Amino acid sequence: MNLRTFFATLISLITLSSYATGPEQIVFHGRIFVAGADRAGSTLTITTDGQEPELIMAAIDGTYRVSVAEGSTAVLCFAHNGHISKTVLLDTQHAFASSTTTSRNKKITFDVILQENLTPEMQAEQNVVGSIRFVRGSGLMKVGYEQTTIQPVLAMLGK
Repeated sequence: MNLRTFFATLISLITLSSYATGPEQIVFHGRIFVAGADRAGSTLTITTDGQEPELIMAAIDGTYRVSVAEGSTAVLCFAHNGHISKTVLLDTQHAFASSTTTSRNKKITFDVILQENLTPEMQAEQNVVGSIRFVRGSGLMKVGYEQTTIQPVLAMLGK
């Protein structure tokens, strides 16, 4: 095998291996803030593309980190004993639609504030507070949030 054939084979193998690794991952990370309590014991449940849910313990300081494959849908449910759980819907399709958004969308940071549960009925609710998706064609991130759940937080922050 001459040197030219060797390098052509090597380049082909590198190209093929990049396709064999599967879809790129988007990392979602941030902090869970817990009103009136220590953040230790906060959990995050992730359900990707309808598969079995995976329970993830947040770090003692409330930080979390999860990866979701491009083109997937996921449901993130943040919880802490004695607090109202919050759910965020993710749709990662089109996240890497352009070279500009590919670098921006690889790591996305957002924090979650869990409020104290004053009534037992609220604990059982699946409280969807927002969604993150990416626009087809441009890959720009679109964030949606439920107005009724964000108002108490804005009032608490004095906004």
